[in-house]
Amino acid sequence: MQPRGAVVSLLVLAVLAGTLVGPAAGGTVSGPGAATPAAIQENTTVANPCVGRLERVPNGTTVVSIQGIAFDGGRYVKRPALAVGFGPRGGFEYAYNATARGRFWAYDVDPLPSGELLLTSTEPGVAIAETLDPATGERVRVERFAREPNVTSATDIDRLPNGKLLVADATPGSEGLLVYDPRSGAVDWNWSFERDGEFPRAGGGPYPRDWVHVNDVDRVGRGRYLASARNFDQVLVVNRSTGAVDLRLGRDDAVRTLHYPSNPQLLRTADGRPAILVADGRNDRVVEYTHTPGASEPSSPGGENWTLTWELVGGGLNEPRDADRLPNGNTLVVDRRGHRVLEVTPAGRVVWEVYAPWQPYDAERVALGDEPGGPAAASFAANRSVTLTDSAAFDQGQVGDCAAAILEFAPTQEERLLGAFGVNASDGEGVTPGAGARSGLRALAFGGAAVVLVAVGAFYALRE
Repeated sequence: MQPRGAVVSLLVLAVLAGTLVGPAAGGTVSGPGAATPAAIQENTTVANPCVGRLERVPNGTTVVSIQGIAFDGGRYVKRPALAVGFGPRGGFEYAYNATARGRFWAYDVDPLPSGELLLTSTEPGVAIAETLDPATGERVRVERFAREPNVTSATDIDRLPNGKLLVADATPGSEGLLVYDPRSGAVDWNWSFERDGEFPRAGGGPYPRDWVHVNDVDRVGRGRYLASARNFDQVLVVNRSTGAVDLRLGRDDAVRTLHYPSNPQLLRTADGRPAILVADGRNDRVVEYTHTPGASEPSSPGGENWTLTWELVGGGLNEPRDADRLPNGNTLVVDRRGHRVLEVTPAGRVVWEVYAPWQPYDAERVALGDEPGGPAAASFAANRSVTLTDSAAFDQGQVGDCAAAILEFAPTQEERLLGAFGVNASDGEGVTPGAGARSGLRALAFGGAAVVLVAVGAFYALRE
């Protein structure tokens, strides 16, 4: 028998998903070439209200996952979970409406070498890894963690070079990291935060519901996995062979170093020392620390053995949750409650910016692969602490216009998985979304009036 909260969540999700299924919104693809794989064209023929500062035009698409949550007077309200491809000039290229397909949250998104996307999402009580192909608009495969292992919530699922899946398991009562082989259906390796010894039940968040809040994992070497333990204010590298923590930044409640860190990236200085770039959410900043054994005291800003070598502050940053160093030395930042994705120079100047409502979660430059990395801040000529400047600084009304444009573009019908503009760019068959095509918005508005979700009970409200 299912717990009452799970049953309520299932009913609410069913209603929400049903209201989202309606006449297709703008961005439909027509013509004989629409069903064939082709390069996706950016929609630049209609002014896009999601485009902010645009000084630099990057190479290719930036894909952004949107968790699907809003705040209304301090309350949590459910909104569509999405994955959106933004072109170099900020125009929409494609969009996946995960909520219309029965998903609840959308988390990490990874570009794969094949050109496909791996999206981590959830249904009530089940973690999901789904592979999408933007070129064809098809869902290639879906892996549901409903049996063994039963992972009810995973904030990040990465595909390893051998095809196995590395999972940040946020299941209450069994939070940890695991490697799963989809071919055999077996767990190859499992590491538990509780067994580590540095994560007491009395620390972090309330045990077990939101205790560690692991929210990211990445392979950073053979058998070495980087993870963030958000509620314990730390980042760590776990050694698969020994089960030991090889590297640890921060400690529980040492909020001067980190306070609710998310989505770290491991970099290397010119002399080979590790450096960690991470979104420092509750401190409203992005920071980078360089490992300096014996050179810093426990009372230093980075704690013992770490030196703060770069921080991005100010400029309206509001709980950033992702930061990736790019090969050109700039940093791609997801500003969660600032509703935006920014490319920022080492000096803090915004050179590329798009807005995304309902808490953007992760962003990747597709052409560069999953978190390609770049130079560590120790090589920057900039100051250690820089202020974010030159953002368009949209107000809530402008962010609302951006939300309406995304919903108009994202499909709501099951027969087309992805909304895409100009899938056959050479044939010019892409249909530009028109200002009058509001059917998708009407469906959502009806759903909002019927089932405006305030927190979906405490069970989902804080699952991020």
